[in-house]
Amino acid sequence: MTGVPESPYKGLASFEDSELDALLFFGREREIAAVAANVLASRLTVLYGPSGVGKSSLLYAGVARRLREQSGAPVVVHDTWAEDPAARLITSVHAECGDLGATAGLVDSVAAGAQQNGELHLLLDNFEEYMLYHGLEGPLSDALPELLRRPGLRVNVLLALRDDALAELDEFAGRIPELFSNLLRLDRLDRDAGRAAILGPLARYSELAGEQFTAEDALVEAVLDEASTDYGVEAPYLQLVLERLWEREREEGSRELRLSTFSAIGGARAVVREHVQGALNALPLAEQDAAERVVRQLVTPSGRKVSHEPSDLAEYADVEDTELRLLLERLGRDRIVRGVNGMQGAPTRYEIFHDVLGPPILAWQAEHQLRRERIRARRQRHRLYAVIGASLVALAIVAGIAVFALVQRSDARTQARHARGGELAGRAQANIPTNPQTSVRLALQAAQLAPGRQTADVLRSSLAAMREERIIQLGGNIVAASFQPVGRLLLVGSDNGRLGIYDTGGRRPELLHVPGLATAIWSPDGSVFATGTTGGAVAVWRPGAAKPVRTLSTGSPIVALSFGAKTLLVGSGKHVRLLDVAASSRPLSTRMETCSPSPRAPRSPRPLRSTTHTPVV
Repeated sequence: MTGVPESPYKGLASFEDSELDALLFFGREREIAAVAANVLASRLTVLYGPSGVGKSSLLYAGVARRLREQSGAPVVVHDTWAEDPAARLITSVHAECGDLGATAGLVDSVAAGAQQNGELHLLLDNFEEYMLYHGLEGPLSDALPELLRRPGLRVNVLLALRDDALAELDEFAGRIPELFSNLLRLDRLDRDAGRAAILGPLARYSELAGEQFTAEDALVEAVLDEASTDYGVEAPYLQLVLERLWEREREEGSRELRLSTFSAIGGARAVVREHVQGALNALPLAEQDAAERVVRQLVTPSGRKVSHEPSDLAEYADVEDTELRLLLERLGRDRIVRGVNGMQGAPTRYEIFHDVLGPPILAWQAEHQLRRERIRARRQRHRLYAVIGASLVALAIVAGIAVFALVQRSDARTQARHARGGELAGRAQANIPTNPQTSVRLALQAAQLAPGRQTADVLRSSLAAMREERIIQLGGNIVAASFQPVGRLLLVGSDNGRLGIYDTGGRRPELLHVPGLATAIWSPDGSVFATGTTGGAVAVWRPGAAKPVRTLSTGSPIVALSFGAKTLLVGSGKHVRLLDVAASSRPLSTRMETCSPSPRAPRSPRPLRSTTHTPVV
């Protein structure tokens, strides 16, 4: 298959400005069109979004190619700012535009490229790095305003940066008043876009390879469930999981991505664990020690992420500021950590890139400590052998040296016991995510050999991990969960419309679909339950029934449900309704109360500063 890549998925690598990458880039069609339209219509556009959201891939594989198709003008995408930014940007302009003749400086080079082709588009990616290294006194501080204002020069500029660095652009506002007039925010993928990012590359790869490649519907939903957060689908981890799943299927000769294979490799968590171990183990040994101290401050013993400012992190981890900055940059490129916004005016804080990284980072930390304990124990044994040898030789000369050797030997044995205890504690920590029972056994042995704070913390974490019995996942956000007042059933609902009824063992005997589900409650005797939706529909159900026994449409989103002895209270819009649900043979009767707003006249809103924030839709 000449010209066909090994995989339709990129993993954690960014998409590039190539025809092949453009063919495999899916899920951002609306954003590509919106950004390209803004660049064509405005001299200056600012694109911002969270770290890791995929700004670079969007610009290289989507926007740049769309601009070339629509305008026919050259598009320069540049993202290197550490050293001599003007010279490197000039090189990028020449690479895109060809020979421009003799030019004097950055502005003349860009102007020559624009005049030669009639128009030129500059997409300046990772612009927060330019501000970090050069600030207001850098070469672009004068060049950008001149490029935007020179008469007759058709140059459109886009600045792309992380949202936590957006406030730093205030330094340029005095020289470029229109700087914040055209802001675009890039958010994480929604579920439909995530589904397109899975199935689109498979279909395109099938066209390129001349073979049919597919994915099971159940596999698609399972991957999206595990790659989603409250803010949307994390594109880097979606790509990472899909890349590993593709490799396994091809090793087995399969042309379909299957749920069984996804389960066999341990799901997304196992894939992420392999990624974490590969990224951290690739560091030099000295940097691994520093990384171990840094991530210890970013993950709690229970696996939750916490964030710190770089100055605090350097002090807590005992790492020099320069060393810490370089380490955070490398871990950021590997999607292990990322910078996030602090309070207004506060420095950027750092945290692990994703919640799912917590357990594998703790496991790697424990393994690293175990390796370090083994090295320390090996050195101690070598020192012990040297002491014993010297003692045996000295025994023939003086009895006093023999006594000294025995004391040293006793101390060494004590150290060996502590080293063995530390090794067992490390193994116990590593087993917490997968085998808490084994972890408890190892932690008890460690506490006997080396009692202390470290072994006590590991034992507490092991015992805490054994308390969790079962996790129920419906996808989406949970909007209702309650036990049957009289009975043994559990009712759980999600905003994706799934409503599950489970028994005490966590098994789900039935699953209902209620589009737009907003809330669900049991009646006091547990014989029926009611559901309300964002579309204003109310339904009364009996457990085990496929259809509701009562329905009502209110026309406004349901915000409250409550059962009385014979009635159901429904809060919807400005009304409260009382529904008679006592007897199934009687027609449904309704009493309605209206909640009117206060007659007091509303205050006029304060005028806002005229700034356009254009959402990417």
